[in-house]
Amino acid sequence: MPAQQSNTGMRARLWTVLPGLLGGMAVTTCIAPFGEFFWGNVVDIWGPQAAILVILLMLRAPSPVIGGAALTMALYLGLFYLWFFTSGRGDVMAWFAYLFSLPGALIGACLALCFTRRATPVVAVVLAAAWVTAGLVVNQTIICSTLIYCLG
Repeated sequence: MPAQQSNTGMRARLWTVLPGLLGGMAVTTCIAPFGEFFWGNVVDIWGPQAAILVILLMLRAPSPVIGGAALTMALYLGLFYLWFFTSGRGDVMAWFAYLFSLPGALIGACLALCFTRRATPVVAVVLAAAWVTAGLVVNQTIICSTLIYCLG
């Protein structure tokens, strides 16, 4: 019986992480310019998100926290791309605004790690997504009001 319970637990953990990971990879491959530098661009775009997820793994974050963070960062990447590059504002410097806002995601994920220890998996995913979103919004607001003018 314990083997069956651990197998069920493994599937539950997998389904809390998989949508965020696959979503991040899908968004990255869709927005990376195709050509001879495609894989380099994929690493440059998704690498910082992967680094945050590795840090969460090193901190022994539960899979729902990792999944919520991954899902939020994937959505953020897609929305950031739409906001900056489909409205005529896009240039190379825009990626600095994206890159400099990711420490907020890490801080939000660490806060989620602290506040979701006893939550059910679904609640932990939602809370992690909320904390990471809050970190990204605060960090992006700071970046856009100090270093980079984002509204022009």
